[in-house]
Amino acid sequence: MRVDIHSDNICPWCFIGKRHFDRAVRELGLEDETREKRGPKKGVRAL
Repeated sequence: MRVDIHSDNICPWCFIGKRHFDRAVRELGLEDETREKRGPKKGVRAL
């Protein structure tokens, strides 16, 4: 299964969702199958 997550570093709900997702991955024993891909550090210009 592939799960793509797009989140905002400032959003508190994104932080809570990430914690829940990480806990589920740990409980299912899928840590070895996960990869995190980071976006640009500078951010993206708003339109």
